[in-house]
Amino acid sequence: MKHPIEQDHHGVSYRIDATRYTSQVEHRSPDMIYMKRQHRYSSRIRVVDAFGPLWLVGFSDLSHDQVVVRSLKQDRALSGRYGFFAPPFSIINWTVEPGALEWEAVSSVYSLPPPGLDRPFLFEWNGEIPKNHSELQTLLCEVRNKIPIDHRAYSSSIATEVKALIDTRYMTDATVSEIASGIECDWAHISRDFKKTFELAPVKYRNRIRLFSAIRLLSQGRSVTESCFESGFSSLTQFNLHFKEYLGTQPTSYSYKKNQSRQYGVAPRCSGEGLIT
Repeated sequence: MKHPIEQDHHGVSYRIDATRYTSQVEHRSPDMIYMKRQHRYSSRIRVVDAFGPLWLVGFSDLSHDQVVVRSLKQDRALSGRYGFFAPPFSIINWTVEPGALEWEAVSSVYSLPPPGLDRPFLFEWNGEIPKNHSELQTLLCEVRNKIPIDHRAYSSSIATEVKALIDTRYMTDATVSEIASGIECDWAHISRDFKKTFELAPVKYRNRIRLFSAIRLLSQGRSVTESCFESGFSSLTQFNLHFKEYLGTQPTSYSYKKNQSRQYGVAPRCSGEGLIT
């Protein structure tokens, strides 16, 4: 019989208890990770998600007007069953009403989304969660009536260019202003335009995508130290502080290696690619 830790992620599950949410994560197969999360909001809040190199498909059965998202240049209040697709390096702005928000998500651990899907969108959900990579890819290819998600109310070609530069160089030692140095514009103007466009300052955006890069590495079985420095952070202290501030927990909570070891009581082997959000 194949041991459950033998060079794949199948059969590993764990719970993440953070400050503002609880997640149940399951590595259902070598190429599929499932997550069920419950957020707790005490007041109406604006949430800006920046997914970095990760991509996922999320699902939720929402109460009346529980979530508002911008679509086709206007706010759209969501009720009932909806899914959403977030491609790599997408930014999604949500407005969430107070109370508990439960949602589920799946993603492939190996491949990118089907070609041509490079913008986030909503879709009406039938209540079924894809069970494997093939079903996930089929869902994305066959979705009808995609509802585009607008990640900004204000458009700036300068901000879009800076974002593209950060997306390709976030793991380097260069400062954000150095990354944008080729753009012939005052840095104060660039920073102001970026925040107005994406609702995040450039430095904060880079930190967000570094965190999600680290989550991806942690889910591959990489150590906390490797995930920290390979994602662009300059120190473990800085990494831990950003992780705790944004994700409400420590990096070890997302560590596939640590959680696998706890589950099976053995030192795990690092295997192919994984993905946890």
